[in-house]
Amino acid sequence: MKAARWYAAKDIRVEETTIPSPKENQVKIAVKFTGICGSDLHEYTHGPQLIPVDKPYALNGHQGTTTLGHEFSGIVEEVGKSVKNIKKGD
Repeated sequence: MKAARWYAAKDIRVEETTIPSPKENQVKIAVKFTGICGSDLHEYTHGPQLIPVDKPYALNGHQGTTTLGHEFSGIVEEVGKSVKNIKKGD
């Protein structure tokens, strides 16, 4: 898939990335529409502000280069085995 990847302030690259499989408590969404959020714009112009670069993020261990675009909508494509009340096609 193509993704907008943040590397540093004023360094965002659209590049091919792998499509991850959902973990047992996640869903995979086929994105139909996406936008740029104000926080993405701030990361581009003045970052890093929220992107963890000095140490891993406490909740998931992520650090460094980050895929932007958390403002999106789409259709559920896969559902992790412990997800309840969401099904493929939602």
